Amino acid sequence: MAWNQPNSGNGNQPNNSQRPPEIDDFLKKVNKNFERWFGGNGSGNADMTPLKIGAAVIVGLTIITGFYRVEQAEEAVVLRFGKYNSTQSAGLHWAMPLVDEVKKVNIQKVEQIPLNARMITEDTNIVEINLTVQYRIAEPVNYLLKVSEPEVTLLHATESALRHVVGGSKMGQVLNEGRATLARDIKPRLQNYLDGYKTGIQITGVNILEALPPKEVKAAFDDVIRAKEDKERLKNQAETYANGIVPEARGQAARVLAEANAYKQEVVDIAQGKKVREIVGGPETEGIEFSKDGSKLVITNEADNTVTVHDINSGELIKTIQTHEHGDRPRGIKVSPDGKTYLATLEYGNKFMVLDSEFNFVRTVDTGDTPYGISYDEAGKNIYVANNKSKTLEMFAADNFVKLKEAPTANRCWHFTFTPDNKQILLACGKSDAVLVYDAETFTQTGQIEVKN
Repeated sequence: MAWNQPNSGNGNQPNNSQRPPEIDDFLKKVNKNFERWFGGNGSGNADMTPLKIGAAVIVGLTIITGFYRVEQAEEAVVLRFGKYNSTQSAGLHWAMPLVDEVKKVNIQKVEQIPLNARMITEDTNIVEINLTVQYRIAEPVNYLLKVSEPEVTLLHATESALRHVVGGSKMGQVLNEGRATLARDIKPRLQNYLDGYKTGIQITGVNILEALPPKEVKAAFDDVIRAKEDKERLKNQAETYANGIVPEARGQAARVLAEANAYKQEVVDIAQGKKVREIVGGPETEGIEFSKDGSKLVITNEADNTVTVHDINSGELIKTIQTHEHGDRPRGIKVSPDGKTYLATLEYGNKFMVLDSEFNFVRTVDTGDTPYGISYDEAGKNIYVANNKSKTLEMFAADNFVKLKEAPTANRCWHFTFTPDNKQILLACGKSDAVLVYDAETFTQTGQIEVKN
C-alpha cells in the first residue's frame, strides 16, 4: 500500500510510519546533527525542536549581519578582539559579529584644517600667519591605531613646521614676496614630522592666506610701507625725468648738427652745381619713401588719393597710382628691405595696399580702423601697422599677410619707428604727452617716454 493512501482507522491522514525511507533518513541525519551540536541524547526530540530552530535562526542572523561593503574610495581596517587583523579594499566582505570590529576610512577625500598663529621672524619681529593645510588619509592602519588624535597631532606639527620656517625668514620676506616660498618650505617639513609620528596622513597642499603684522603695530608698519613706496615713487620719477630730458637734449644736439651739415652740403652742392631739383608731388603730401636703390622717390598724396613715383635726379613724374578704387586718403608708405614690395596705408579703406617693385597693384590687406603708419622689421619678416581710431598696433606676416598679433594703444597713434637694436617700437600718439614703448617680440607695452605736446 502506498504511503499516502488512507488505512482502515485513520481517515485520510498519512501515518508517520508510512513516510518514504528517503525523507526518514534525511530527518534522522538532521536530528542527529542537532543533537550532536546542542547535547541531545536521542530522547525528547519534540522538546528540543524549538531550541534547535532558535539556534539555527541565531546562526543565520549572525552570518547575515556579518557582511559589510567597502566603497571605492574607502579602505576598511578589521580589528579582532581589539587587535589589528587585516585591511580590506573596495568590495563585499564578511566579519564575525561581536568578535571583529570594522572601521572604514575614506582614503581619497581631501580635508583641510585652518591655523592662525603668531610667530617670531629671524629679525625678531612678530607676524600673524593665517594658513590652511590640505591633507588626506594615506595609511588607514597608522591613522586609526598609531596616534590617538591624528588631527590634533597634525595641528601641532603644522605649528611646529611654521615656527621653524618663519623663524628662518625675515619679516619683509614673510609679509611680501616670501609667502609662496613659505608654503613650499613648510610642506616637506610638515610631512616629515607626520611620517615620524606615523599618523598615516599625507599633505596635499599648504596655503598661506594672510601674513600680517600684529594689530598693535599695524599703523606703524603701514607708515613704514608708505615711506618705502614714496621712496620708490620719487626715485622712479627722477629716473623718468632723467630718461626724458637727456635723450631730448641729445636729440636737439643731433638735430642742430644735422641741420648744420645739411646747410653745409647744400652750400657745397649749389657751388658745385649738383643740387637736386625740387620734386613736386600731389596735393597734401602725407608719406614719402626712397626706393631700395635710391633712384626713385615714392610719395602718398592724401587729397587726390594717389601714390606718385618720381625720378630722384630729374624730379620727373614716372608713375601715378590711383587708390580710390581700393580706399581713400593714402597715408604711410614703406618699401620692404629687399626692395621688392611697397606698402601704402589707406585711411578711409581700413586696409593697406601692396605694390610690386614696378609699382603695380598686387592686393589689399584689411587692418584696424583708419591705419596710418606702416613699416617692416629689420629682417623683413613682419609688417607693423598703427591704427588711429581703433587705437591698435597690428603685426602681419610679410610672406602671406596673415595677422599675427594685435596690441591696444592708450591713445590714437599715427607713426612709429624702431630702436637701433630693432627690439623696441616707439609709437607717437595724438593728445598724449608720451611716446609709447612696445617690445617688438612680445608685442606688449614696456614703458613710455614723457614728451611735451
